[in-house]
Amino acid sequence: MVFEWFAFGKAFSKYAWGLGGGAFLLILVGGLLVQPRLRSLHATMYAQVRQVTQKEADQARDSFRRWHALSQLLNLAVLASLGGFAYCLYRPPVETRFFSHTKYSVD
Repeated sequence: MVFEWFAFGKAFSKYAWGLGGGAFLLILVGGLLVQPRLRSLHATMYAQVRQVTQKEADQARDSFRRWHALSQLLNLAVLASLGGFAYCLYRPPVETRFFSHTKYSVD
């Protein structure tokens, strides 16, 4: 997005910047908050019998299901926002934003 802005001089709407920034923030949340939690719960679920009790493993399994569902919802939101962002990038520009075509017509 920034490359096209510099290379082609194409100004993007606030909507496009919001979708791109929102996708970036969702990726950060998923990578920095959700994935480490899933990793620790996965380790607890499949730990050796001597390290954790069955009750702890069951609690980790239930918690893992919830966190995994949240992770998948975040992934879906990222895909949707990137789809909207791609639409904003490749839709035809509005040509008559500041002036009318008929104002400067040659007859």
